[in-house]
Amino acid sequence: METKFPLRIACDPLARESCSHCHLLTQQAHALTPFLTASPVTDSPTPEFPFLTLLLSGGHTLLLLARSISSFSILATTHDESIGASIDKVARDLEIPWALGAGSPGAALERFAFPNGLAGGSGPGSDLEEESADLPPAPTFTQPFARRLAFSYAGLRSALTRLLEAEPSAQMAKARKRQIARAFSLAAFKQIEDKVVFALEKMREEGHEPVRGLVVSGGVASNLILRERCVRALAPSAPVSCPRVAQLDDAETNGTART
Repeated sequence: METKFPLRIACDPLARESCSHCHLLTQQAHALTPFLTASPVTDSPTPEFPFLTLLLSGGHTLLLLARSISSFSILATTHDESIGASIDKVARDLEIPWALGAGSPGAALERFAFPNGLAGGSGPGSDLEEESADLPPAPTFTQPFARRLAFSYAGLRSALTRLLEAEPSAQMAKARKRQIARAFSLAAFKQIEDKVVFALEKMREEGHEPVRGLVVSGGVASNLILRERCVRALAPSAPVSCPRVAQLDDAETNGTART
């Protein structure tokens, strides 16, 4: 029965509608997670409607508007691969030991690229160490779909693939590899920031009721660098709520795609 299910979905309109309904339920469940995990003594307060929600995982890159507990609108989705899948593939391409992330390539990429957090410091992998390592300039990545509510990560990852064709990972110094991992991660997260900021601007211009916060959920939401970037970019105009990592109801962690 299970092996026939994909064919049934492809041929049966009712099955396709049911599958689509399941996806909507998944999006709703992620958006409403903070209502289950909120606490006055944590950094995850209960959001107030209307609010924006980001669903970021190995299978989704979605920006939604939640108007009520049963009313959601998709504002932006990915045109190709998800942010989580892209992060996983980059971790593999850079040959980063998965043990750094307890078996998760996405978590390994975060800990390798930012061993001292976003602010850096004087320890290994810090900006100070990189500046003294006589490295070439850090790579830059073009942000796709400027001023459009749409995500795309295939181009970002393709740019990194071309870089690694010129500089194979196996022959790369650790400091250079860390520099590239940081540049990719920041570019991936900047796309998220830019789309949320643009969505807020667009909603204001169109006279929508002001949103009262942003919920970030899904496996990639456990990435502390992403959380910090969202808070820096959006607070206090849109308070950011992230469900506690241990309570994220997702099979992915830090972008680890399902296999």
